[in-house]
Amino acid sequence: MRLARHKKIDWDSPEYKQARFHYLLQILFGESLAENYCVRMAAFAPSEEARQFLLTQNKEEMQHLELLTDAGSEMDRSEDKVSKHLRKLHVIMEDVLARKDWAGAIFGQNFIVEGIVVTLFREQKKYADPVVESVFSKIIADEVRHVAFGVAEIKKLLSTDRDGSIAKGLIRLQRKTFLHAILFFTDLAAEADDLGMQWDDLAEAVFEDHLK
Repeated sequence: MRLARHKKIDWDSPEYKQARFHYLLQILFGESLAENYCVRMAAFAPSEEARQFLLTQNKEEMQHLELLTDAGSEMDRSEDKVSKHLRKLHVIMEDVLARKDWAGAIFGQNFIVEGIVVTLFREQKKYADPVVESVFSKIIADEVRHVAFGVAEIKKLLSTDRDGSIAKGLIRLQRKTFLHAILFFTDLAAEADDLGMQWDDLAEAVFEDHLK
């Protein structure tokens, strides 16, 4: 099990336990939204293939929630809150879903939201205690596949975007969502060190993952 490069982590320290639960709370919120979004998106998916993928994704998100909830139930809990910027992403997605905007929905859910989760899983897993590492190891492959689906769907949409309207809509949405994604990660910055993560590495990972 790999530890942080810059210090040894005390998994039994109050600081580690508080930071661990704070981060887990954000992930639980994101996963609960993903479960809801998938069912709603499946109702207006443009193809049977996309609809079936989202229904399968919904089942996987339910399994993830169960694993994460079980892990969280065994942890010491602190008075933490879900980031207001993560909640803002939810507000943006609610508007997209209400308009049944497929391009916006797939971008918001399977690219931005799932991308955030993948980055958190990957970076926190490097230095996590055995319980967190075990749960994340069971989940991360599904999340990576969800992002890959989102990227593939966006490519399909852009390949038929003759007048550029889809691209323009996605650029506008990206500006709004990516801003809150970055601010969300700044909310986590203060406790990154308590989890063994270097904040600079986490911030760099956010940008690199998004650009890729």
